[in-house]
Amino acid sequence: MDCNKQKSLTTNSLKSKRNLKSCSLCKVCDIDNAQLHYGALCCVSCKMFFRRNAHFDLNSRKCVSHGKCDITVKSRKTCRCCRLKKCFSVGMQIELLRASHNRQGSRNKQYINDKITSSTSVIHPIDLLQNDRSLLTTEQWSYLSNVINLFDSKAPVSNIRRLLEVQSTYPMKMRLKMAETNILIVINTMYQAVLPFVTNISHFGSLSLNDQSALIERNLRNVGGYSGIVISRDADVHSSPIFKTGFPLIYGSKVMNDAIKIYENADNDGTLIKLLMPTLIFSTACDLLIPTDENNENSK
Repeated sequence: MDCNKQKSLTTNSLKSKRNLKSCSLCKVCDIDNAQLHYGALCCVSCKMFFRRNAHFDLNSRKCVSHGKCDITVKSRKTCRCCRLKKCFSVGMQIELLRASHNRQGSRNKQYINDKITSSTSVIHPIDLLQNDRSLLTTEQWSYLSNVINLFDSKAPVSNIRRLLEVQSTYPMKMRLKMAETNILIVINTMYQAVLPFVTNISHFGSLSLNDQSALIERNLRNVGGYSGIVISRDADVHSSPIFKTGFPLIYGSKVMNDAIKIYENADNDGTLIKLLMPTLIFSTACDLLIPTDENNENSK
């Protein structure tokens, strides 16, 4: 009798542990140690993802896998569209995100009021302009805006998306056979967009043709590499089958994984990278270090 009772207690204990574990799993990516965020059980990573992307227009970008991506802890960074859709499907709500921001704003406001109340009663004259952190003139702001608009107008994002969509309709064997060629076409398209962008930058046209050629020859690799970060991310290149199949054939899987991390960690709207382009193209001391392949060196 005691033996049966002991077995029953052990069974119930195991069941309760399994139930407890399932209750702590993230509903989005299935990782452990989830908590309630914005209306659903999720991990900190998915919480921050939802917070940054909740207002993302799902109709502006299409999933290259037609919305069938399996979101797990290993694949959750692959497709932003499918991950966000899953966030909504498990019950995460934008309204709760706004409520959280409002509560934070109320706490900040209360903190400011408390500081004002506790401060000295001496009234000091206020210079309203001292809080203006911008040191740029209107002309300088206009120049920065023109650079950003120029980059966006010359970036071949729509062309690359169209190429990826067309290639995804081909049979699997043909896609695998053409993967290496197609990814080279994508990369070449990115670098070809550098010249129309650079030659339309203010002051670049005032340089002599020799100086222009020297700067382009020296800095094309750097400018193309950085602009490719923004273009690849906006065109969802790194989540396409062409990239995952063709890129490692040329550069290796390690370089591919490093590239994906760079795309994911880049500035959300790419503004800083876009503004970096004129600095790079006019640089006369901007060398790019290219790592050598030790295996190739040893084989020579």
